[in-house]
Amino acid sequence: IRDRFISTFNAHLEKVDPYYTQRIIFRKGLYIGVLALIFYLIFQPKEGYAYVVTPFLGFFIFELPAFNTYKKKYAALIFGYGSAIIFSSLFILLSPYRWLLFFTGLVCFFLFCYLTIKYLRMFKMIVIPFFLISIAFISTEPLGSLQAMKGVVFAMSLALFVVIIGYKTHQNLYLNVWYRALKISFKRMQKNLKHLLDDEHICYDPTVMLSINTMAEYKRIIPATNLLNVLRVVVNTRNLNMTIIYLRSVDIDKEYWQLFMPLLDKFIQSLEDKTEFDCTLITHSQLAPKNVHQRRGYQHFLMIAKNWNKLCTQV
Repeated sequence: IRDRFISTFNAHLEKVDPYYTQRIIFRKGLYIGVLALIFYLIFQPKEGYAYVVTPFLGFFIFELPAFNTYKKKYAALIFGYGSAIIFSSLFILLSPYRWLLFFTGLVCFFLFCYLTIKYLRMFKMIVIPFFLISIAFISTEPLGSLQAMKGVVFAMSLALFVVIIGYKTHQNLYLNVWYRALKISFKRMQKNLKHLLDDEHICYDPTVMLSINTMAEYKRIIPATNLLNVLRVVVNTRNLNMTIIYLRSVDIDKEYWQLFMPLLDKFIQSLEDKTEFDCTLITHSQLAPKNVHQRRGYQHFLMIAKNWNKLCTQV
């Protein structure tokens, strides 16, 4: 019963989270949450709410797809937290003077938005959340206290440190996302090619491009040691898909592509098993490209297989 439950549960996860992205986010969130608790117990910041609230915002910003490299992610964190610390310090000190605080806050908000959109457009989506965070600490008691300001600054700085340490020390699992996108891409290409060869009504599955685009998006945040092989697989998978798309517009050479199909099936099985693909099946097969289009498809497939063999033990 236990095995069946685990199998059913895993199947459900694969259905709702086919690329493994949500499970990675959950793992990182849990890891950072545990770290935040440990650091809280050690340092016990006086302004606890400033420490508790901000890591969630930092986590949200780090996971935004718009920041598609680690350099951009860390830059966004530092920019957001730095802005929030500066503004919250200013607003806490001005909190006893309500009208001055109101006009200063208004000027700071519009000036901050304008300068960010004009000179730091990449960070425009995080301006309002962090500005709202800085406003949230205005009522810190006692009003206008330098001690209260220092407490908030320390708490937010500690939260930033925890988030950065959490992301720096958490295992990079994004090669799994790339691998799953590759597997899904080939299954969809396999289905499209099968429809063409079976003389069925051509119902091309356009979602193949979504999975290929997912491979391309995550290539920037996988471990650097795998980058070259991953790039080669991404580029050649996209080109192979374009080759199959092109077959809808020409008189398809069924004899050639029927020989190609079993090799595609075996490669997909290698993806499923995470094992090396025997490239001699391609080079020693009867696949003799008769035209430029077939030759390109052949070369793309061979390049994918060779680079997959260098990655299969790491996914």
